[in-house]
Amino acid sequence: MIILYIAYQYKPGNREPLSLSFTFNGPQGANELVTTGTVRVSIKEYRASRKIDEDGNVLFTGIDANYHGEKINLSLDIPEYFLKSPASYKLSDSSRFTEFTVALDKATDSVNVQGRVFELSSKEGISNAEIRFQGSSSIYKSDSLGNFSFVLPFKNGYETRVVVTKGKKELYNSLRTISKADFLSIAVD
Repeated sequence: MIILYIAYQYKPGNREPLSLSFTFNGPQGANELVTTGTVRVSIKEYRASRKIDEDGNVLFTGIDANYHGEKINLSLDIPEYFLKSPASYKLSDSSRFTEFTVALDKATDSVNVQGRVFELSSKEGISNAEIRFQGSSSIYKSDSLGNFSFVLPFKNGYETRVVVTKGKKELYNSLRTISKADFLSIAVD
């Protein structure tokens, strides 16, 4: 007769979902709360979009507890404001709640640009593509699905060269007219 013992030790983990909060300030800091606009985040498989509330806050809840320390892809659609400089955001490594205060610049002449970088043959989005606009010193990145959204300091109808790279490879280089309510589809062969 053979007796087989199998031992299993249950280790309860903190399985409660994570939360993420952003507060948006204009150039005057806490004296200038930004209270309109939409914020989109993606963290691995988690994707959500929320409106900024009257206190300048956005709260994202229900984020998978296994995503501690993961990179946050942030996309803003905030009229008349833009990020001062590209920043990198990550969820806390240990806390269930992560909080950021984000400083925005006010654009005197600005155009909100939305679009997608994708492979022409498969229509699959290209993640982390770097998007540059001649006349702006900022470098913007596409999210994990190839989407992007940001405010450029240009007048409506401004013509600029758009250059898209991934790593050291140039994927796209063309003149484009940047207009309000346009969606830039950037197809790459």
